[in-house]
Amino acid sequence: MILNDIYHILQFGFLFLNGYLVSRLFIACGIADRIVRFFIARSKGKISHVIVYIVFTTAIISMFVPNIVTVLIILPLLELLRKDFQHLDGEKRRLSTSFAMANLYGSNLGGTGSVTGSALNVVFVGFILLKKIEGYNKIDFLSWLSWGFPFVLLVAAIACLLIIYVILPRELIHRIIDFENFVGKRKEYPHQRTGIVLSVASFIFWVLLSSINEIKRGALAPYLTGLAAAYMVFFIAIAFFVPQRERPGGKKRTAILTFKDLYANIPLKGFLLAVGVVAFSFLLFRLGIDDLLSRLMASLLPPDPSPFLVILCISAFSIFVSEFISNTTVIISLYVIAISISGAIGIHPLPVLLAVTICANSACMTPVASPVNAIAFAGVKGVNLKRMFLSGVLMDIVVVVCVTFLTRFIIPGYYRL
Repeated sequence: MILNDIYHILQFGFLFLNGYLVSRLFIACGIADRIVRFFIARSKGKISHVIVYIVFTTAIISMFVPNIVTVLIILPLLELLRKDFQHLDGEKRRLSTSFAMANLYGSNLGGTGSVTGSALNVVFVGFILLKKIEGYNKIDFLSWLSWGFPFVLLVAAIACLLIIYVILPRELIHRIIDFENFVGKRKEYPHQRTGIVLSVASFIFWVLLSSINEIKRGALAPYLTGLAAAYMVFFIAIAFFVPQRERPGGKKRTAILTFKDLYANIPLKGFLLAVGVVAFSFLLFRLGIDDLLSRLMASLLPPDPSPFLVILCISAFSIFVSEFISNTTVIISLYVIAISISGAIGIHPLPVLLAVTICANSACMTPVASPVNAIAFAGVKGVNLKRMFLSGVLMDIVVVVCVTFLTRFIIPGYYRL
């Protein structure tokens, strides 16, 4: 059993490493740029359609690329869009806010759709592995994606409606913008075709590995872990050390990724704000905020609550407290009390822990909720904080309701808990 746990941890380690490297391919090879441009072009300049395409493409990219990286990928494109609507009269700040929130909502919500989509998912996986929560070995890339993808599509559709009808000025919903800057300043990226092939190969590899794990749970763990390690060696060799043609038919060969690509393209203002959020979280831990949050959550629950009410309250507490205190601080604090409450009322703790994670990851109301929010807010000029707050309250409520139904009625049956 101990060996199987080690193999499980190693497979997750390779999965998260591969996910991060793929995210760097998306930036260095311009894959995300190509995807977003392709779909936004389908909007034909209609502002409401542009927002829909931003939300959905950002959400889908964020499912396979860490959400903080997804925000960074989209920011330069939003700046080009912002220049294209400079000539519009009236509510420019609300239009800027609409585009910024489309990026933020898509990135945060998409990050809940796969196990590699968010840093909080890493914390969740690490916690259930460390505590050996029953069912931890059923969490893998494919099993998470199977329920995460439909969930993301649902909440992303609702997010589009909120942005269009709450943030976007009514007179601009049907307006058309000229894509002069967005289309005219398209950058040519090297290794784009090779980067796409490597990214698709990684997706297929981890889906197949997860599928085999589902069929032969534990029996083939040593071999599958060895296969995952071999694939990572192959991926790193191709990406960093084997020169590839920069363009089809070209003669120039260079490495697809350099070590500088591992940290490139991070906006200084957003990064500093993100570092401040993390530092503030550490200070709160030193001051005992985790114990305070646990006692407060326990005091809010009525005696003999129903399982549905428990998950609803914990989900709401998780998302709204995450708006003002770093979401990493919140989930670590709530995990302990979630296990305690789950045992007291006789429900499985895994869905409750998952509800805490998804909700904390989906906090969209304030810039200080997470590094993702900080970078999204700081990366677009003219964001209206009041509109961000009002639409964020509504989005948080939607997420709480959806997550409660998901984790109370779907996840237990899906994982046979």
